[in-house]
This record gives sequence, C-alpha cells and structure tokens, in this order.
Amino acid sequence: MDQIAYVNGSYVPLSEAKVSVLDRGFLFGDGIYEVAAVLDGKLIDNASHLARLERSVGEISLALPETTARIEEIQHELVKRNDLLAVGGQIVGLRAERAAESEDGPQHGKQAECQAAKH
Repeated sequence: MDQIAYVNGSYVPLSEAKVSVLDRGFLFGDGIYEVAAVLDGKLIDNASHLARLERSVGEISLALPETTARIEEIQHELVKRNDLLAVGGQIVGLRAERAAESEDGPQHGKQAECQAAKH
C-alpha cells in the first residue's frame, strides 16, 4: 500500500507528492519543519509541537497555511489513512513555507504545506 501525504490541500499517494523546483523551501530553506510522534495511533505531545510551529512561523513572519486545529485534523487523517493506529510512526514533514517563485518574484501571501506519515 502506497503511503498517503497531504500536499497543498490534497491527500495524494506519497509516490505522487511533488514539490516545485522553484519552491522557496527547497531553494532557500525558507520555511518551518516540525515532526510529531505517533504511538498506538495517538499523536504524542502534539499541542507542544503545534505551539512551537506557530511560534516558529511567527519568527520568520510566515502565516500558517491552515489553522492549527485544521493541521491537527489533517494529522489525525494521515494517521488513519496510513494505518498508524496499530503501529508506531511519525508525522513527517509538517512544513509551512512561502510559495514557489514566479517570474515576478516570490508569491507573497501564498504558503505551501506538506505533511507525510512514516512507519
């Protein structure tokens, strides 16, 4: 079974998840990365991870692409879709970043989001 990722508003097979070569996170490291552990299908200390994520994006003047409540919903859905209920794992790549460059420069006001799960 192919694992499922969440990329820019859609759940997609991990093998189909794509990041643009013009992605600012890819080009400049202009983004935030956070990991949350999963044990017995439960996110461990997730409130602390989400608080750190909010604090971190604030430090680089980047808005989250979703509310933390919505991010948590996505995390729970990834746990379910990737069958992390019975086995341990982690949500990997909880990433928020500025959108890809365009010919006119950075696309301000647009953010990219990527989450994936790993056994």
